[in-house]
Amino acid sequence: MILPGGSHAAETLDYLSRFSVPVVFNSIYLPDSPLITVGYDNYGLAKTLAEYLMSLGHQRIVILSEPLAHNDRARLRYDGAVAALQTLEAARADREHDQFVDVTTAGASAAIGELHR
Repeated sequence: MILPGGSHAAETLDYLSRFSVPVVFNSIYLPDSPLITVGYDNYGLAKTLAEYLMSLGHQRIVILSEPLAHNDRARLRYDGAVAALQTLEAARADREHDQFVDVTTAGASAAIGELHR
């Protein structure tokens, strides 16, 4: 069975284990996981991207993301980008705070509106 991400309900994992269902988790790479994961480093990807944007001189960066509560890949990307932005924040005392927005139509519209102001 192929399941997206690495965060799943304990009941699901117990069920699959009880019936010896082979499982591969995709779209995520977790080198320390006892389970098989095939994917990419979501944290490193977002951190590198944010650092690249900052190296181009971008000052106001908004993260638009799907809801983080039940999506380990989105959470890792968010955490990676935030880590990069916090490094920049610490280096500049006069920096305006970045915005972090869970994507909904209303949330995305509000964030884009703020950028235009």
